[in-house]
Amino acid sequence: MNRPPHSCFSAWLRSARAASIYRIGALLLSLCVSATAADKLKFEHAFDIGGEPSFAITQDDDGFLWFSSFFKGLVRYDGTSVKQFSEGPGSISSDFVTQIYQDRRGIIWIGTNSGLNRYDKQANSFTSFFKDAAHPQTSLASNTFNLSSRTIIEDRDSVLWFGTQNGLSRFDRSTQTFANFWHNPDDTNSLTSNDIYTVFEDRHGDIWIGTKHHGATRYNKRSGKFTRFRHDPADPTSIPDDEIQAILEDEQGGLWLASRDNGLIHFDHDTQRFAHYRHSPEDTGSLPQMSICDLTLSKDGRLILIPSIEAVGLIFFDPRDHTYEHFRSRPGDPFSFSSDTIQGAFEDRSGTLWITDNTGKVDKADPKAHRFNLYVHNPFDSTSLASNAPLPIYEDRQGTVWLGNFGAGLDRYNPETDDFTHFIPDPSDSTTLPHGYPAGFYEDHLGNFIVSTAEGMVIFDRDTGKVTKRLTDDTWLYTIIQDTDDLDVVWAVGWEQSFHRFNMETGEHKIYLHDPEDPTSFAAVTSIRFELDTDDPNLMWIATWGGGLELFDKRADTFTHHQYDPDDSTTIASNTVFDLLEDSRGIFWVCTDRGLDRFDKDTGVFTHISHDQGFTAKIVHNIVEDQSGRLWLGTDVGLVQYDAVEGRVLKVYTKGDGLHSHD
Repeated sequence: MNRPPHSCFSAWLRSARAASIYRIGALLLSLCVSATAADKLKFEHAFDIGGEPSFAITQDDDGFLWFSSFFKGLVRYDGTSVKQFSEGPGSISSDFVTQIYQDRRGIIWIGTNSGLNRYDKQANSFTSFFKDAAHPQTSLASNTFNLSSRTIIEDRDSVLWFGTQNGLSRFDRSTQTFANFWHNPDDTNSLTSNDIYTVFEDRHGDIWIGTKHHGATRYNKRSGKFTRFRHDPADPTSIPDDEIQAILEDEQGGLWLASRDNGLIHFDHDTQRFAHYRHSPEDTGSLPQMSICDLTLSKDGRLILIPSIEAVGLIFFDPRDHTYEHFRSRPGDPFSFSSDTIQGAFEDRSGTLWITDNTGKVDKADPKAHRFNLYVHNPFDSTSLASNAPLPIYEDRQGTVWLGNFGAGLDRYNPETDDFTHFIPDPSDSTTLPHGYPAGFYEDHLGNFIVSTAEGMVIFDRDTGKVTKRLTDDTWLYTIIQDTDDLDVVWAVGWEQSFHRFNMETGEHKIYLHDPEDPTSFAAVTSIRFELDTDDPNLMWIATWGGGLELFDKRADTFTHHQYDPDDSTTIASNTVFDLLEDSRGIFWVCTDRGLDRFDKDTGVFTHISHDQGFTAKIVHNIVEDQSGRLWLGTDVGLVQYDAVEGRVLKVYTKGDGLHSHD
């Protein structure tokens, strides 16, 4: 499978100033907006049929989906609600539905274990057809349809064909009667068997019939000739299995047959020979061991293989190069399908894939909805994310991505294998991290990789995965920035940490504490983000929780406060500031718990981004700029893409697009 390219991380994390990112970090980790197809299907649960398996699925002209069920009748889904059609007068003839098919006139045909039904949507009426012992040649061949999904078809001449458990019926619309075809042991120009699993018309106009125990039959409508295909143990090019459960044609015209015991079969029209694709213990690239009950052609030209009873998941087989992709249910993954015991699959006109399992659960994968790759903790996968709370994300100068997990240690992401390596604290081992919450990262000018945890800063050897030096014992710092004049000096802010200055060479450590009695002191106890001023590196802008926006002048060693004043609309929207950014155009942005502000550093005026610009978020947690100059904002309504030049919201991404949450 394709994996998210490393460049996706690189571009975003570089634009995020290669520093610790908090709430938006989880979003950015999942982000690779789909300029290319997602590397894996992302499912969501749609609804439950009600504990009953469903083999057959179809879509009508109105876009409604129809599902068969055992004992629950016919089920229609309109995208929001489910309607059940049950056995009864004026309705279907049986609740045991195995076949659903819509013809070109929009009529729905339903095969059951007790008759055939025709549903006219315009008239909202059902008509039932049964076998009539008094008129066996002109009535339905049998009242019973097999437990398979494709025994009703309409051919290119608009003739309907019905494969039953006791013969093949051709329907005459004008007379509303049937012409039947049966197996005749004394006539080779007849069906190989009356017990029919599947009916299919190929591109030559021939009708193929797959049977339960007697191989396949091809019917030439022009000549009226039947050609039988049976397994011959002495002929390796004969059909490998006499139980054929589905037949399908690929985009190149290749005919594929699904067998019960011998995997996937290919028929060559030119040579009239069969080729076999099945599981081989000696071949790791061969198909899994499975009985195939159905085949569906996806929009990308692959065959979707549906197992009969085995819990093997979903398999996509590419007929062009004979490779396959295997999807399994993944416990703990919110975008996995419900179970590996799949009973039916159908790709609708929009490209959404619908699957059903043996308990009646219906899941869907909409390729247009999930535009993000979401990484979650999976308790059954030791290489998955260590927790579902990766707060800071950092790309180092070597291009490696690091994640701090709240309480679960440090993760290193490998884009080649698409997995994570964990570094877990061990209180008995001083070479491990001192705490399970790595809150910030920093690389100094000597190449040292510094990890800040809830119990101090350490130098971490990325090659050995060991702590080589402990720098502090009681700090909890989030953002660390190197001084532009003295490379041995770093500045840092953190949780209840005020503002720090460290000299990494001498060990000198100064803390600028908040003093409520001193208006010239640092304005808050807690800060998470700060930035160097792009015009004057001696100035630092600090986002505080409760103290507004701070400006620190390191030459004068003084602070200037920008705080909310309810009587002045030009002040900051709130004193709780989560993040800040000076973008590539020199525009200064401030994220608060009351929205987004645009700040003019020269005049000190704040302009609040309003609903008039389509900005509905009340809380803005984080902000980054991409390479095209657009802003991405982590908010309480989702991930917002904002065009700062035009002053408008371009898109809001939510859970429906594959994010873990709206907030």
